[in-house]
Amino acid sequence: MLLLEESRIVDCNQQAVKLLKAKNKNYIVGKEPIDLCHESQPNGKTLEEKREEVNAMVAGNNTVVTEWNHKTSDGQKLPVRVTITKVNIRNKSYRLVGIS
Repeated sequence: MLLLEESRIVDCNQQAVKLLKAKNKNYIVGKEPIDLCHESQPNGKTLEEKREEVNAMVAGNNTVVTEWNHKTSDGQKLPVRVTITKVNIRNKSYRLVGIS
């Protein structure tokens, strides 16, 4: 699970650390999600094409589920399904990203 504020990851859980083969949360927190993404995305799309598609979907919906390719800390492609949900915490807008 990743918690995003605007375009930065502000928190994550231990499962995200494990999934991305990171040593600790510091590898993830503070980065933009695109920093953790593989250039090659599902259906032959580029990373930029997929990012634009997902951002458009998220803008119009509270929750979006899509296929995505992350990359592990050692650069390996990691195909996942992400669930992106808009949430408000203490009157601030965030995106909660579930990874499976």
